Formats: sequence, C-alpha cells, structure tokens
Amino acid sequence: MSRGLPLTPVSLAVTLPTTYWNQPLYLAVVAIGLIAILTLSSLAARQQAEPLHLSDYYSYQCQTGSSQQATFRILTLSADHARELADNLCGQAEFSEHYGSVSIRWRRRDFLTLELIQESRYELFFNREHVVTGIAPNYQLFYSGFHRSPYYSLYWASHQQPVQLSREWFVNKTIGLLEDSRSQSFHIMPLDQLARIGLKPNSPQIHYFGDMAALTAAFDKGQIDITTKTSGMLTKQPDQLALTTISDHMYPGNWYLSHQVAASVYCSLHRALEQYLANFFSGASAAYDCPQDR
Repeated sequence: MSRGLPLTPVSLAVTLPTTYWNQPLYLAVVAIGLIAILTLSSLAARQQAEPLHLSDYYSYQCQTGSSQQATFRILTLSADHARELADNLCGQAEFSEHYGSVSIRWRRRDFLTLELIQESRYELFFNREHVVTGIAPNYQLFYSGFHRSPYYSLYWASHQQPVQLSREWFVNKTIGLLEDSRSQSFHIMPLDQLARIGLKPNSPQIHYFGDMAALTAAFDKGQIDITTKTSGMLTKQPDQLALTTISDHMYPGNWYLSHQVAASVYCSLHRALEQYLANFFSGASAAYDCPQDR
C-alpha cells in the first residue's frame, strides 16, 4: 500500500466515496474538523492582534523613600525641568511624611477636563485661569490657586533673519505652531498676528504639531522656518536665533492645589515650585520664606 498524506476533513471529503456524503457520522466528522480549524484560526488572529503596551513618554515618577502608600500627582504643560520638580519634592523630608512617591505628567492645556477637576485626579496642576474657569466654573469646590508664576516674553524665532510682519516677508516660509487651540504662546497669539497680514489658520504655510517636543524638533532640524519661543526656552538654545518680540507681558498661569492636600506640605511645595520657576525665568528667585499658612 502506498503511503499518502494525512487525511484532513477536506481531503476526507474528497477521498471517500460519494455514498458516504449522506451518512450522518461522516457529516459530523467534517463539521467537527471545520470547527477545529476555525477555532485555531481565530486564536491565531487574536494573538496577532494583541495590543502593544507602549511606554508612557509623558510622565516621570520618583520615590520619597518612606513607607507611605500615597502618590502625589502633578500635571504640568512641559517636560522641561519636570523631573527636577518631582525629585525636589521626593528629597524633602516633610513631604515624605505624607507621600511615598511623586509622579508628574506633562500634557497640552486641553488635556485638562471637567472630570479630572471634579475627581481631583491630580493633587497639583498648572494652567491659565481662563482655561480652568472655562472648564469648571466652580473649580474652587475642589482646588485653590496656590502659586503664581512670573511674567515672560514671547518672540517669533527664526534661524536666519528676524521676522517682519508683512505678507511679502512670509512668502515661501513655513510656520510651526501647536494644534492646541488653548495655547496662548504657540497658537492664539501667533495666529492673531498672522491674521493681521492676511494669513488664515488653514494656510498651507502653517504646520500644526501635536506637542512641544515635535514642534521643537521640527524647528531645530530646519523642517519649518519660523515658530514662537518664550523667554524661558531661550536659556537652553545652543545657537543664536533671530528674534522678534510679540509681547513682553505674557502670564503663563497658576498652580492649583487640591483641597485634599495637607497644609503641612505647603512649604515644601512652595520651595520646590520657586526652584522650578527659577529654571524657566531669568531673574526669578529660587528662595521662598514659608508663611504660617497658605
């Protein structure tokens, strides 16, 4: 007898005489075989479609070294100096009496929602007052304004010549902005100036980026010609940029603190925030004399 291939439900259907086609047992065997094949195919497809668990590139966490289980959660707008702020708090003894860790997340202004405020998802967050009140008019039920930031300057920045506010000057030049419609420095203010010379928000010359990291990288690589820069950002620019002032009186916003935070850590928070702001704003004091109360 010649040795052939193993019989499968499909090959069995071909090799068996046609008289078997009407036999209940044969039909049951074929049905079971087909179900097995479909089941294996489905399992394989599920394994291939398993979602990837990507690292979170928008947060950082440090440990205070204490046995406390609570985490102090911070929401800010920029990755710049975010780790230093968290590490500063983790290194303060009075802070470790209440918290075992500090986590900080940096996201765009429109990341803040009514739900985040009402549920006090973050012990401390940073944003502009009009943004906060627009989202949650009664935010005072959950948070209080805690620490103010100093004013800063905003500039048009170019790698070549200073920006001139004329339609002719902007011909054949690309502009990089944030797509965050709540960002005053990287969306609202520059678009206001561009509108004065007839450039509309949907102009093909304007390129919108999802976050500051992408916008900064595109400008540094020369993929866009012009963007905006704050005075705090200029302290770490390795090369000389051509700057044109947009405003010398920009207010970044407030730090808001949850009512659930114990008053005994207020001083630690103020000290850490003063040091954090001093890294951004030239002339800002890094020292803070703790008051008796908030």
